[in-house]
Amino acid sequence: MTVALDLNVRPMCDEDIDAVAQLLQDTFDGWPKVPTSAAPIDHLRWKLGEGRPGHRSHFVAEIDGRIIAFQLNLHWYMKVGDQVLEVRRGGDAGVHPDYQGKGVMSIMRPAMHERFEVVPDMFLGASTHAAINRLYAKEDRRKFAHRWLVYIRPLTLGAALKTFKIRRGRPRKKLVASFRKLARWMDMGMRSPFALRPETGIAIHTAPSFDERIDGFCEDALTPFDFASIRTKELLNWRFADARAGQFTIRMATEAGRIVGYSVLRIANGRGHIADLVVQPNRSVVTNALARDAIAELRPRVSTIECWLFDNSPYLPPLEACGFVGTRHRRQLSYEAVGVAVEEVEFLSGKSIRAHLSLGDMDWV
Repeated sequence: MTVALDLNVRPMCDEDIDAVAQLLQDTFDGWPKVPTSAAPIDHLRWKLGEGRPGHRSHFVAEIDGRIIAFQLNLHWYMKVGDQVLEVRRGGDAGVHPDYQGKGVMSIMRPAMHERFEVVPDMFLGASTHAAINRLYAKEDRRKFAHRWLVYIRPLTLGAALKTFKIRRGRPRKKLVASFRKLARWMDMGMRSPFALRPETGIAIHTAPSFDERIDGFCEDALTPFDFASIRTKELLNWRFADARAGQFTIRMATEAGRIVGYSVLRIANGRGHIADLVVQPNRSVVTNALARDAIAELRPRVSTIECWLFDNSPYLPPLEACGFVGTRHRRQLSYEAVGVAVEEVEFLSGKSIRAHLSLGDMDWV
């Protein structure tokens, strides 16, 4: 419901940071939700893009000088077909509990879009929040053809029973299918150590950060994709090697001194996550090695590992061979052409496209 509110929507300034940090903590109990040893104010400075390449356009809404809503906006350079476009992706957004349900975001979003200092080429949205998805529908956003799904690797019998939905009361036909999945999972050696196979020439080690080799590697590795974030040393180190973001583990796969793939691991909310995964084209053996390595690294500390992929990702078959299974849990991905003609990007709704988007491309982990 939208009610009459005398909102002043304006770009966030440096003096607002304390008020915004307090707003987020008032709105989301226990913010930040991701595990980090940094103080909330320092995590917010990181999240606002301090030390990150690319534009940012954060906004606040205030009533009588009091900040009651906030929207974080980071601009990402993304490969879209043969072009590199500047894509706006929202992050943390919050409305103070006293003003929720009054249509604040419905007022704030169009006002915000009119005041971008740098107009992005596209908007990218991903949400399971019903109110946000209703706003996306009003903004005439288009959906990607392929689903962005959570693929789960159970590491214990209890986690497998939960993942495969083996419980009393399920219809017999569905239960039989679930037991078949459980049997396949157990055949993969649930009880035996899932150590890395000695693939010829491939070594995997923990790296403290990304070095100068990563730019060229990522440019080559992302060639098969029609849609993907442009990964650079500066961006990846801001995202995964800055202590304010929380603790990530960078696992680098090399062959004769050359990078052939990497994964970024994270533990959050009791689950393991493959927050990012990039591999040389047509090197499924490297993807398999990194998946097995993730299982070996995370197994002592968690019972489940998640990896987010599009359902036609070339990384999927090697992960499935390591026991990852798709779930129905997914995010609704949508896009909107802003600074370019819709005809330039509407191919993203076609079945033939290949897109790569990891959990680490968002701010949920």
